[in-house]
Amino acid sequence: MKFKLFATASAAAIVLSASAALAGDNNSAFIDQIGTANNAAITQTGTDNRAGQNTANGRIRQEGDENDLDIVQDSAGTTQGGRAGLGNAGIDQIGNRNVLSITQDRGAVYNVQQTSTGAAGAIADVANRATVTQGLSATNQVARIEQTYTGDGTSGTENVVSVTQTTSGTGTTGNRLSDGGINSQTGGIFQNGFSNSATVNQSGAFNETSFVMQDGSGHSASVSQTRTGNSVQTIDQDGTNQSATIVQIGVAGIFSSANQVDLVQQSGDANVANLSFTGNLNGNPGFLPLATDFANSVASSFESSVIQAGTNNGVDLIVVGDSNQFGFNQSGDNNTVGMVSFTGDGNEIGVDQQGGDNELGLSAIVGSNNDIGVKQTSDAAGNGNLATVNTSGSGTSDNNAVRVVQDSQGAPSGNDANVFFDGNSNTVDIAQTGDNDADVDVVGSSNAFAVAQNGLSNSATVDITGDSNGLTGGGPLTGDAAGVSGVTVGLINQFGDSNTANLTISDTLSDSSGDNNLFAFDQAGNGNSITGTQDGDSNQVAIAQNGNANGATFLQQGTFNNLGISQ
Repeated sequence: MKFKLFATASAAAIVLSASAALAGDNNSAFIDQIGTANNAAITQTGTDNRAGQNTANGRIRQEGDENDLDIVQDSAGTTQGGRAGLGNAGIDQIGNRNVLSITQDRGAVYNVQQTSTGAAGAIADVANRATVTQGLSATNQVARIEQTYTGDGTSGTENVVSVTQTTSGTGTTGNRLSDGGINSQTGGIFQNGFSNSATVNQSGAFNETSFVMQDGSGHSASVSQTRTGNSVQTIDQDGTNQSATIVQIGVAGIFSSANQVDLVQQSGDANVANLSFTGNLNGNPGFLPLATDFANSVASSFESSVIQAGTNNGVDLIVVGDSNQFGFNQSGDNNTVGMVSFTGDGNEIGVDQQGGDNELGLSAIVGSNNDIGVKQTSDAAGNGNLATVNTSGSGTSDNNAVRVVQDSQGAPSGNDANVFFDGNSNTVDIAQTGDNDADVDVVGSSNAFAVAQNGLSNSATVDITGDSNGLTGGGPLTGDAAGVSGVTVGLINQFGDSNTANLTISDTLSDSSGDNNLFAFDQAGNGNSITGTQDGDSNQVAIAQNGNANGATFLQQGTFNNLGISQ
C-alpha cells in the first residue's frame, strides 16, 4: 500500500496511518508540504514499511516555516523494521524552526536534511531539531543527519540532534550512526551554524558512531556508549567555545571491553574535550611496548587522539581500567590538559603541546606499568610551560615510566616539570631546554632518574625517601664514586651558567630506608652550584663540575657512604 500527499497552504496538517485496520507490510508514505506551519504524522505498523523512497516521486519534503514531522514505525515483533528517508533525497525540511521526530522499535533512518535561514517562528528556541529514537533491534542505523542554519546567530538559533539507540543484544553487530555502505554519502551528524548540539546515546555491544561534524561556534557534541566493542571514529568541531564529551562504559568483570575512540579534532579557541572510560583496552590498539617507549615518543603516531588547534583549549580524561591508550596534541597558547586521572595498569598516554603557557596536570595515576610521555614546545613569542605528573594517589604505583621533554629556548620564561611518585621501580626522564625548573619527589625504592637541563638559571631538585634509587645506568659506582668521570647513574646534567641542583635522600620509611642510593651530577658552565643531603648507609654520589666559580656542598650521614667531586 502506498500513500502520497501533496499539500500547499498555511497551517497544513496531515496524518497518515497504517495501523489498526490499515496495518500490514511493505507500506510506503510520501509527503510534499509547501507553506507555513506544516504538520505531518506518519504511523506504520508491520514489516518493512517505508517513509520516503529513493524515487523521483518518493520523497518526504516540507518547505516553509515551522515545519513539524512525526514518524512512528512499529515492526509488530517482526525481524524487519521500518525505514525512513530512503535514498539520497531522504527527508527534507526547508524553512525556519524545523522539527523532526522519528521513533522506530527497530529500523533505519537514511538521510535527513534540515535547512533554516532565520530564527522567526513560534517553535521554541531552535533553528532545526531532529530526534531519533530506536530500540529493540541490535542493528538499528542512522545514516546521515544534516542541519544548516545560515542566519545571523541571534538567540534561539541552534541546531539540535538527539539520537538514542537501545538494544539488549550482546552480538558482534550493534547500532550504527554511520552510512555503513548504504549510499555514497559520508555518514554521521553534520551541523552548520551557531550553538549546535549533538547528543548520541548507544547502549549494547559493538555500537558505532562514525562522524560528528560541527562548523560555526558554541557547539557541543556528546557521545555515550555502554558495554563492549564500541567505537567513535571522529568528532570534528571548527569554531570557538566548543565542547566534546565521550563516555564509554565497559562491562564490569569483562577484560575485553575494547571500546575505541579514533579522533577528536577541534579547531579554534576556548574548546574543551572531556573523555571518560570504564573498562579495559579502550582507546586504540597498536602502540609499542610499555616502559621503554614513553607513550610512543609522545603521541606522534597515536591512533587514538585529541587534536586541538587554537588558544585556551582544554582536555580532561578519566580512565578506570587496564591497557588503555590515548594521545593529545595541542597547538597554540594557554592550552591545558587538566584533569587527567588513571586508575589501572598498563595504560599509555602521550601529550604534545606546542605554544606558550600550556599546562599539563596528570593529577592521579593509580596503578602499575603505566607509560607517560609529555612534550611541550614554546617559541620566542610564548612563555614557558608547566607539566605535573602525580602517581601519589591512594596506595603505591609501581613500574611506571615518565618522560617530560620541554623546550622554551628564546621564550621570555622557562618551563616547570614536577613529577611525584609513590611506589617502586619507576623511571623518570626529564629533558629541558631554556630557563627551567625540575622538581622530582619520590617515595619508594629502585626508582631510576635522569634529568638533563640546557640553558641558564636552571634548577633541579630531587627528594627521595627509599632505597636503591638512581640506577639509570646499571651497576653501582665504586671508590670515591668511581672517580667521577663517565658518570651515568641517576644522572642530573646541567649545561649552562647559574644552574642549581639539590638532592635530598631521607630514611623515614623504615629503619633500613635511605640506603644504597646512587646519583651523579654533571655541570658544565660558570657559577653553578650543587647541594645535597643523604641520610642512610652505602649511598654514593659523583659530582663533576667543569667551569668557573662553581660550588658543591654535600652532607652524608650514615656508614659506608661514598662521595667523589671533580672540579
